[in-house]
Amino acid sequence: MHRERERGRDPIADHKARKHRQRAELIHRSNNTFAAAARAYVEEHAKPKQRRWRETARLLGMQPNGLEPIAGGLAERWGEKPVGDIDGHDIWCAVDEARRQGVPGLKARNKGTSEARARALHTVLSALFTWLQRQRRVTSNPCAGLHPPRSAEAARTHLEQ
Repeated sequence: MHRERERGRDPIADHKARKHRQRAELIHRSNNTFAAAARAYVEEHAKPKQRRWRETARLLGMQPNGLEPIAGGLAERWGEKPVGDIDGHDIWCAVDEARRQGVPGLKARNKGTSEARARALHTVLSALFTWLQRQRRVTSNPCAGLHPPRSAEAARTHLEQ
């Protein structure tokens, strides 16, 4: 300790600064989890700007009435995961699961594959990560490199003869 002081350093101040950085990082991580980010997105962006904000909350795995996690939903599955750690593979797996079995945590309304379910989940996740990017909570949108699910086929027209 005396050597450090002789070199012009303050070991006590260094220790306090290190503890403060650790505390700040812990607070930042807890505020930057997927569950907290999804809740903030619904409260700050979707509710004031979207008519169908309840559907957005459900797709993200939250109950619209109190924004509590839905059992098996994305908010529960990725709840403690930092949003910066979610990558394109995680997004692709969730969208593919929505296409094949239904949105995580929600019961599928029809049997078989559904591009509409996959498209809806991809759209909501892309909007969430775009908002997080604008809020400087993530550096890049993991949905940006993924191709969105196929759009609905155009209705057939019958030609008159």
